[in-house]
Amino acid sequence: MHAEYVMRCERCGYEAADRVLHNSAFKRYEIMTCTDCEEVVQVLITELPYKVIKTLPNGIQHVVVQADQLIDHDPECPHCHGPRVEPWEDPKCCPKCRQRMVKRELDSQWN
Repeated sequence: MHAEYVMRCERCGYEAADRVLHNSAFKRYEIMTCTDCEEVVQVLITELPYKVIKTLPNGIQHVVVQADQLIDHDPECPHCHGPRVEPWEDPKCCPKCRQRMVKRELDSQWN
């Protein structure tokens, strides 16, 4: 079990989750900052194409994976679709005011 937390800017109050929320067996995301939106965003990096061939009554899906067709995406913001995204690296800085952010425990608004 791991602790979950958010990063908070003490200057402007901006908060962002410091974890990737949407990774799956078929898609890989990275946390980045968009310099146009001034937001922390999850950017799709790679995708593994698949096809659902059968869905069982209990909802479990059988899929065929095309492992030889891994798709690398050019990083872009999921909000504005602009290419001006960069890795959100340590020390985590606020994308709005560039102040160093501090870690705080995750509260119910992020669950």
